[in-house]
Amino acid sequence: LLPAMKFTLVWTVAAATCPGQEQLLPNPADPSVRGPYPVGSVLGSLVVPNADGIRSITVEAWYPAKPGSDAGQDPWGYDIRVHTPPKQRAKLANVSNVTYQACGCYRDLPVADGVFPVVVYIHGTAAFRTESLHQQTHWASRGFVVVAADHPGIQLYDLLNVVNLVIPPKTDQAGDARGVLKGLATPGGIAGFKSLEGHMDMERVGITGHSAGGMACRDLGDVADVLIPMAGYAPVAKTRLKSTLVLAARDDTILGYPG
Repeated sequence: LLPAMKFTLVWTVAAATCPGQEQLLPNPADPSVRGPYPVGSVLGSLVVPNADGIRSITVEAWYPAKPGSDAGQDPWGYDIRVHTPPKQRAKLANVSNVTYQACGCYRDLPVADGVFPVVVYIHGTAAFRTESLHQQTHWASRGFVVVAADHPGIQLYDLLNVVNLVIPPKTDQAGDARGVLKGLATPGGIAGFKSLEGHMDMERVGITGHSAGGMACRDLGDVADVLIPMAGYAPVAKTRLKSTLVLAARDDTILGYPG
């Protein structure tokens, strides 16, 4: 995702300085530089409808926190082994040095003053909500509430569990994203997100995703103002959609190992 980052962050400059956002702290002119806010994180859960009825999904948000509130706090981080079934996790017991994902964020910091645009991130196949953590926290530091879920059926845990003869649940990333947006717009809609209520501008919504997540963006132009599919389909023009940025390689191939 690093080559794409330079381009996607151009949008963050424009969105956080558009009319109605003048009260927010100014961002550096260089979009590759982190913004003026420390980044807080909060973990929640949401029940969404799907073809099988309803299911609960894990949702996390990274958001602009009050300047200075990170002083003396320990940075947060993630053990990505939690995204593997117990049988596979046991094989990773002694490799914590390569399974820890550091985060430029802090758990449960107070939210900064202001109302911030919202970005929903959709992960790709065999991934999880923090797959693009550097990018997600970068946006949050520049004045966005960034929300991502672990998508059942296509997340790493479910696909690794196939070797344990466990059939994954049905995948509905677009439906999950719609459920997340509905939850964000409803007070108490996402358990654990109460601190963010009143700080999210649901009139300024972007959705982005990578690979299968980028493909899931295709038909979400009725619930988002901006769509940024990365290695995914070009979005369908719909009623709410105002802007699109499609990121794809001109010659996207898998390279073999030498020898």
